[in-house]
Amino acid sequence: MEPLTRRETLDILSCMGVELPRTTRLPDDVLDKRLRDALNHAQHRSSLPPSSLDPARLPRWPAGESLLKVLRRVDLGEALAIEDAERAGKAYERELFQDVFWDLGQTMMAIGQALDNGRTWCVVQDPKGETGVILLRFLCVLCVDGNTPGVVLTYRAINRETGAEGAEWTSFQWARDSAEKRLPQEVVGVSEIKASVLELKLILKLLAMNAPLLPPDYKPPKDPLEERFKLSVLMPLAPLGFDVLGRLNSDVGCALCGKEQTSRCSQCQSVSYCGPDCQKADWPAHKQTCRSLKGGRWVTIPFRMSFPDEPNNTWLSRRSDCNSILDESMRKALGAESGSPPNIHGEKTFLVKVQAPHGVPQQAFMIYDRRKSFRSVFFWREDAASVYDDCIAEITGPRIAFGGRKMYRWAKRTGDFELSVCLDREPNTDIRW
Repeated sequence: MEPLTRRETLDILSCMGVELPRTTRLPDDVLDKRLRDALNHAQHRSSLPPSSLDPARLPRWPAGESLLKVLRRVDLGEALAIEDAERAGKAYERELFQDVFWDLGQTMMAIGQALDNGRTWCVVQDPKGETGVILLRFLCVLCVDGNTPGVVLTYRAINRETGAEGAEWTSFQWARDSAEKRLPQEVVGVSEIKASVLELKLILKLLAMNAPLLPPDYKPPKDPLEERFKLSVLMPLAPLGFDVLGRLNSDVGCALCGKEQTSRCSQCQSVSYCGPDCQKADWPAHKQTCRSLKGGRWVTIPFRMSFPDEPNNTWLSRRSDCNSILDESMRKALGAESGSPPNIHGEKTFLVKVQAPHGVPQQAFMIYDRRKSFRSVFFWREDAASVYDDCIAEITGPRIAFGGRKMYRWAKRTGDFELSVCLDREPNTDIRW
């Protein structure tokens, strides 16, 4: 299977919350490092033991303890959606093949379910089974720490030219399952996990990155037909924490090439360049945002994380049920009532949704960005009455949309508890959240 292209790398980074211009001239090796860093953080690699994950030394994952949910952790937006669905007596559903990192999380859950069911192998392939297949055989599940499993496995990527070899391996595994009668009859057979071609490439990237976690002298026995299989390990995946997003999205210089910045766009002041050549080259991508902001009226909006007269009662504390399925780093970031919410955007301009939330008095707007990095903040009328009234006039005025209940606007973070919002300019961009 071909390696990730430059465009595919940018697509994956975007799905993980690392936003880079499609026209960026950052070198390929810099983009690859950014992706590797993001994937390492998503697995909390920095918290792993300094030594290798040695199957001869580490204990096994406790028998009977489910792997389905621990192999994938969720962000705040999904935790809330899951909670709302459960309250309504429904199953949470989301369309596949729209967000490759979310899809990868679903694949991790499917692998966990396969292991919970006693399976020792599975097949990950594109929906039509025509482009690519990854064969996985599970060797053991390590207990890296109290709540972190490590799935040690052997794998091989199969393409059209090697399809017959993949089919032969699958038949061998299936026949052995049937002969051993170890599994219930209803689960004997091929365990297929559907994945887009982009996700297949991402899985192979992750497996190659994780292979060095195993000691070089670890050489478990191979099954027949596994001469070309490789060893690796899969770790739980989680959305990137807000502190990590802040670092990976931080100002890296010129918006196009990453070199030292020397000037900002004179029209909107929202993006920096190293010189006129990059600014001119980036104009086709930047012009929509620039024209949205040019001549706009910027207002300062103070916000707080808690309810009036209830300094310890945040919005998130009222949705405490979702804490159990949130990633730990995200729980800590969102649960710090005494501190300011994280700033993942640095000096960059970004979109916010300004909304009168359900169940909160009309004296307050709820404000959040696409990544929900400060989901639990409020703009109360008592904190800036004139600006609040201007927001009401704007959200219900000539540019009214969404029934006057919310609006999207460009914003900048100007303080720990302060935003600057371009109030009278609608974003001239496609908004999908």
